[in-house]
Amino acid sequence: MSAANKLQTDATGPAVLVLAALAVWDINDASGPYSVPDATLFLTIVSVILGIALLKGNETWGSVPKVPLFLSCACLLFGVIMTPFRLDFYQQYVLADAGTMALFVLCLLVSSKYYEKLFNIRTVYWFAIVYSLIAVFAYISAVVNLRPSYWWHGRWDPPYFMLFGALSLLLRYKRDTGFTTFLYIALIVVMSGFALYSGNRTQFALGALFMVLAWISDIRVMFLVFVGVLISLLLYALGFFEFDIISSVFEDTRFGLLDGGADESLLGRFREASDIWYHFTTLNSPAQSFFGRGFGATWQQVSSFARENVIDGGRTVHYLHIGFVNLGFRYGIFGAVLFLYWAWIVVANAKVMFSAKYALEHRFWYLGGLGFSVNFFFQNSLYDPPAVMAMAALLVMNHRMRISSREKPAELSPTHSSHQSISPA
Repeated sequence: MSAANKLQTDATGPAVLVLAALAVWDINDASGPYSVPDATLFLTIVSVILGIALLKGNETWGSVPKVPLFLSCACLLFGVIMTPFRLDFYQQYVLADAGTMALFVLCLLVSSKYYEKLFNIRTVYWFAIVYSLIAVFAYISAVVNLRPSYWWHGRWDPPYFMLFGALSLLLRYKRDTGFTTFLYIALIVVMSGFALYSGNRTQFALGALFMVLAWISDIRVMFLVFVGVLISLLLYALGFFEFDIISSVFEDTRFGLLDGGADESLLGRFREASDIWYHFTTLNSPAQSFFGRGFGATWQQVSSFARENVIDGGRTVHYLHIGFVNLGFRYGIFGAVLFLYWAWIVVANAKVMFSAKYALEHRFWYLGGLGFSVNFFFQNSLYDPPAVMAMAALLVMNHRMRISSREKPAELSPTHSSHQSISPA
């Protein structure tokens, strides 16, 4: 077996199982745009596949980042301890909360064991292929109303924000300027259209941000973009053209709601946070405020006006959109510190996008971790397995780079990349 073929074989195996687990979740998600159908069941399926991947390989266990492992295990422990000290108990919500936190731990272990396999350009290629197909399936599912009970007035699951990062990075680091360039550009244009009209503003905004960040370290491209924007603004000021066409495009999407201020969806998230603060200051015991309310904790609407996700038609709700509010409410100080640690890792590793010494695959997983953290301000990213895997991979990458700088720079250097001899099969 040649060195190149051996390298390609090494990139498969557990990495294929990891991608299959993530795809199973998003194919199911794409079939029901209103919410994730049978979320607890499919979260279990994802965890089982990742568990098989974890047990399948013969690789030696790598060092697991201790801080996030300790904090997440503390959340699991106090999530169990604090659950009996509440009057409310809904089994499906207890299992869902425990499952999402356990999934993060599982992703951390998988990323630690199969770091070299995940940080491989072949994995990025296949991610782009699989998630482009899932985006098309999501659109078709909405058009034909595949699952009527989950249909949301034509809204569909958008192309995943990590897909935009993968496609943009593959375009930047392409080997030729022929058909491959055309293919990547065409895919980015089509997926941007899907994202804009899907109705999910967060995914579209993150996708647009990732397309910029993929080129941020290329000074020439950024200079051309800057000059292009200046020329466009100058021509607009001189009256050569107007932005009516662009405005009309956005007015036909949910972005048009932003013209008149924040809409109900955005306001609802802030009011949820206000209600949780009321629980902290008024309804919680001191122990609940410090250690959290535990798995499956529900909350009462005070100023919020959610009509969905309510229990028994009343004002009791389980789901919290803003992720760090969810962590603090259910896991107290440990959840809050875990979120701050995630945010710090993202900020501390921003150099990955600016330094030329980092490879495509490092930038791909960094963008996924960035999306996980940013999206946490709008919805609970722990219910998003690909983003959870990306955050875990970023934590392991940061851990490996720290070890590399102290002990074995030649062996563990973050510049180690396999992309020179690998192409998609």
